[in-house]
Amino acid sequence: PEPREATGWIRPAPTRRERTIDLAVAVGLYVAAILSQQLYRVAGVYDEPADAPLTFATLALASLPLAVRRSHPIAAGVLVAAGFSAIAVLEVPELLVCNITLFLALYSIGAWVSRRSLAVGVRAAIVIAMIVWLVVALFQAATDPDALEGLSRVGAFSPLVAYMLIQVLINVLYFTGAWWFGDRAFASAHARWQLEERTRELEAERERTAAQAVALDRVRIARELHDAVAHHVSVIG
Repeated sequence: PEPREATGWIRPAPTRRERTIDLAVAVGLYVAAILSQQLYRVAGVYDEPADAPLTFATLALASLPLAVRRSHPIAAGVLVAAGFSAIAVLEVPELLVCNITLFLALYSIGAWVSRRSLAVGVRAAIVIAMIVWLVVALFQAATDPDALEGLSRVGAFSPLVAYMLIQVLINVLYFTGAWWFGDRAFASAHARWQLEERTRELEAERERTAAQAVALDRVRIARELHDAVAHHVSVIG
């Protein structure tokens, strides 16, 4: 288990059922990504898309690590982020499912890493890397006259600028959502644990109170018997 935080709480390891669900989700997303890339390939998203073996490998890297997203969330998050980047750099024609897998990977880090400082650091590193990559891509598109030919570059707020601002806004909402939902899931699990602990304490206190009541009743009965016997002995005497 990972070192305890100031709260003294470590999130329990996932159950066998949860691990089975994660495996099924990872395989399902991988199959969905393969189908999605085929549709994008037919639609002609890239002029020279990556070949099939490279496509299958990068899609596997971007989805299958989610099978351990609860037991090893940091490793899963880093691998999925690497696969996501490889999909874009190598021009793998898949733009839908990979966004879902990266969101789920970031969410899982926030929801399952008990060391909150480590969860913040890993997510921040991934998000910063993605933002830097986005800025570089937008800069290249803005300076390349052949890129985004259908968008006018005329004016301070041209269609090209509007398109770039939309991309920035989408990414801000995307990463903020993954971060926030992950933290809320961890806080909710912690609150449930606190409630269960309080319930167990109350149950133990109730049992102690019942045991004390029985003991006091026995003491009272013994005292009454003692007084009665003493009285009869004194009368006999």
